[in-house]
Amino acid sequence: MIITLSINNSLRVDSLTDLNKLMPLMKEGVLKLNKSKIARELDVDRRTVDNI
Repeated sequence: MIITLSINNSLRVDSLTDLNKLMPLMKEGVLKLNKSKIARELDVDRRTVDNI
């Protein structure tokens, strides 16, 4: 069996609206995010990143 995956390996998060791109990957367990680091880089509270 040959499985072909189409994976975009370069995702850039510049704003809170960009986090919506990551949600499907995070819910499937494919990607584990460092939410605290993202919150620091976007200069928002960590709970804001958790709620998106």
